[in-house]
Amino acid sequence: MTSVRVILLFLMAITAALISSQGVLRAHIKKLQSSSDNYHEHQKYEKYIPGQSEETILKNILQTDATTACRDIWKDKTVAQYKLGLKKYQDAINNLEEPVPNLMVDVKRSGGKHDACGRTRLHPKGITGLFPKNHLSFSSSGYIEPLFPPSRTCGNNTNDDEDVLSHLVHDFEAMCHTLLPYSNIVLFDIGASSDFRGNKSPLERLLDVYERMGFIFDHIYAFEETFEDPKKVYGSLLPEKYIPSYHWINVGISSEQGSKMNPLHSILKKFTEDDLIVVKFNLDTSIGATLARQLLEDDAYSTLIGQFYGTPGNVTASDSLELFSKLREAGIPAHYLL
Repeated sequence: MTSVRVILLFLMAITAALISSQGVLRAHIKKLQSSSDNYHEHQKYEKYIPGQSEETILKNILQTDATTACRDIWKDKTVAQYKLGLKKYQDAINNLEEPVPNLMVDVKRSGGKHDACGRTRLHPKGITGLFPKNHLSFSSSGYIEPLFPPSRTCGNNTNDDEDVLSHLVHDFEAMCHTLLPYSNIVLFDIGASSDFRGNKSPLERLLDVYERMGFIFDHIYAFEETFEDPKKVYGSLLPEKYIPSYHWINVGISSEQGSKMNPLHSILKKFTEDDLIVVKFNLDTSIGATLARQLLEDDAYSTLIGQFYGTPGNVTASDSLELFSKLREAGIPAHYLL
């Protein structure tokens, strides 16, 4: 009887161990990651911290005459100092001798302990070594650019596609440290363009930057209501390298919560906080504005979304800044696509 009891206890212990193994593995991998790479910028995220430039901007835009402040913000000495750092950052990205190899290859092979993230380091002191002290803002995905008013709301819109992403800052090293062997890297492009004919749309430029830094998307969910023949999309427009990951969903979406046609509900929420999820959509439409409010109303999105990109819509500079500031404060690193 004693031996039977020992066997039963042994089996119960094994069962309990198996049940908790995934959580233990996840914790162990994250512990290994936190000590790997000698990561200069490792800082636990507790809340959003706006950079010095952003505080100046918000004060001028939200507390004074928006039109005047919007016009004069680029003359501010604090902002001028930041722009010098932004030039260094852009040069570091553009002057990479060769693209960073697919990061997930090493992450998966290593089981969690790896030095792959060091390849994304743009400066010996990390990304902050490129900028004046305290000028970058700190988000749940590491350091990002301060929140500047979008050009279109300041009457300074440009048709120069070369500049459409030049204001963005990504802490790719911090983002790399969130990757686990079972992570998915996913992009949601809501209001997508199927035009990949070399004109370098904002989506193509975004993909280029991520790929250059070693982030290869496992899934790209592209939603667009305007009909485009899928034979044309996949046969002639879409570059071959995106065939394995691209999902062309050529129907209108819904902003109704709980609807299967609401991609935030039916697809995005099926991923986990261990995945790197990037979301891009326009706020020019009523559906886009409603989806943005849902991001603020549901705390789940702040743990799921690693980066958010949106056009500001036809609103004032102060209203637009207020929305994007709230998204950042909610834990969603929000960027303007100008």
